[in-house]
Amino acid sequence: MVLILFGLLGNFLNPAPSTSTVAAAPLPDIHRASNIHLVPKWKVTIVNNLTPGKILTTHCQSRDDDIGVHQIPVGGPPQQWSFRPRVIGITVFWCRFSKDDFYASMEVFRGDRRVDIPCDFYGHRNETFEKLGAIGTLSNLLVYLTTVFNLKSITAATMINVFNGTTNFGTLVGAFLCDTYFGRYKTLGFATIASFVGLLAIQLTAAIPEFHPPRCAAQGECKGPTAGQMAFLLTGLGLMIVGAGGVRPCNLAFGVDQFNPKTESGKRGIDSFFSWYVFTFTFAQMISVTLIVYVQSKVSWAIGLGIPAMLMFLACVIYFVGTKIYIKVKATGSPFTGVAQVIVAAIKKRQLKPLDQPWFSLFKYIPPKSINSKLPYTDQFR
Repeated sequence: MVLILFGLLGNFLNPAPSTSTVAAAPLPDIHRASNIHLVPKWKVTIVNNLTPGKILTTHCQSRDDDIGVHQIPVGGPPQQWSFRPRVIGITVFWCRFSKDDFYASMEVFRGDRRVDIPCDFYGHRNETFEKLGAIGTLSNLLVYLTTVFNLKSITAATMINVFNGTTNFGTLVGAFLCDTYFGRYKTLGFATIASFVGLLAIQLTAAIPEFHPPRCAAQGECKGPTAGQMAFLLTGLGLMIVGAGGVRPCNLAFGVDQFNPKTESGKRGIDSFFSWYVFTFTFAQMISVTLIVYVQSKVSWAIGLGIPAMLMFLACVIYFVGTKIYIKVKATGSPFTGVAQVIVAAIKKRQLKPLDQPWFSLFKYIPPKSINSKLPYTDQFR
């Protein structure tokens, strides 16, 4: 049995092809013949294969043992320790790695099985609950606004259309802020909380009588919502827009950040992540337009709107539980800067005559923190 983890931080700590390596293998046991020790002894080795001059700082521990903080220079002696797995229960060692301002955490040993994915990811579950909340609320929102808030159909339809349009535009704003200033982890955390508070506010409009107008009288006389009731409802919808604007553009990218696409295990992890994402997204839509809508219409608006809020709260908990094991890529600046540079360069060089073999003289600059693959040259769009 041999455990080898290659490309531990290949893209995160160092975008260059060089990597750090963690290896764990069972050691020969002189006592095994006499049956004194039935569990083999394991040895873990961590080697710094980053670019020259980079110091890799590690802090590894299990529930029972703390290996301590170590700094491994490039080409220097590796960090090593040995142990015996627990006879009862599962032995888990996890390490926190850092270089410069970047850091990541992962399990390096769990029982006797191979652990080759940097960390588990909660992102697809995060957006599953966001979709359950948003779709579960919006699917029946027209009925809610006309029957509980006593709005005219034209007014309710206009509100929903404005909400949908603003949500779609908000994803552009959220993506810009995420890539330019805050990074995906902070953006997703803030957006998830905003979605929960927004759904909770809408649920309170149904659960608390003072937050919605009274029922229509038997004679058909209906009293519309007050300014305060309408403001509270719009606040909830506005927070949902903020949440959707942060979750939807960042979720997939944050999920892919957790895997190294240059390793086989990373490629398998990405494929698995997208498969689970599509499945959970479809599952969220099915539950939203069937079960949640039924509860809202036939059981209670307070319960039916409370289910999405409860699920969104669960999404917040799940997301922040994984904080220590996430790989967090920092914001790299405005994407519009690069777009503007390309446009300016294209205008300045529009009179140049193309070369016979232009791919030999292309500007091949790759940002140092980029994890994207280089696209091959093509004449397809000429």
